[in-house]
Amino acid sequence: KFQYIAASSIIANEQKINSTLDMYANILTDAGGIKTELSEINRPLPVFYFVLTGGTENIILQLINERKKFFNDESVYLIAHSSDNSLPASLEILARIKQTGAKGKIFYFENPDDEKGVEKIKETVKFIYVKSELENSKIGLIGEPSDWLVASSPKAKIIKNSWGPEIVDIDLSEVTTQLDNEAKQSVGITNLKNDAAQIVEPKNSDITDNEKVYFAIKNIADKYKLNSLSVRCFDLVVNQKTTG
Repeated sequence: KFQYIAASSIIANEQKINSTLDMYANILTDAGGIKTELSEINRPLPVFYFVLTGGTENIILQLINERKKFFNDESVYLIAHSSDNSLPASLEILARIKQTGAKGKIFYFENPDDEKGVEKIKETVKFIYVKSELENSKIGLIGEPSDWLVASSPKAKIIKNSWGPEIVDIDLSEVTTQLDNEAKQSVGITNLKNDAAQIVEPKNSDITDNEKVYFAIKNIADKYKLNSLSVRCFDLVVNQKTTG
């Protein structure tokens, strides 16, 4: 879902403005849009500014500045349509936004049935939510990257600045300690052997060792509240004669 705030010039014809809003209301609602007002600009939903007419440049900029009081790092998304100088006003606003170093984008509707325009909004809203999840996620790095990963080991700061996740460095010894203590197994985990259609290669002892590694890593993921993780698994193969 997203919210949109409509803005029009103070000299615009009110009846015509309401008519334009009504024409685009259905397609925006179908896309997940919720019309909102200035008093609700602090709602934690992505916000789009619907530029109904020309002469709204300062009005929109004031709305953007008000929004920044609550969400400072957002990109600015403008919705323009094909009449009433909506697009020229949007271009002027976007130019000003970029002059300040901020990011922005215009979504243009040729008409109230412009499916391409609404699909672009849907894609962007999905991207915003994915970006938010990444920025609030934690990735566990269990053990140092393997020696042969000479080009595939970006620094934690680069990952944080580029994608948003926090990297949590965890010593591989935490896994081996869990194994030495016989990692606690969760109740209700399905027995892999019973559910397997066929077991071709591993012995029962191999599967048991693999399960121990799985639960050891699971315990670590729970401890650090990780959303995902990476393991220096080759050391487990060499030193523990098993892997996860």
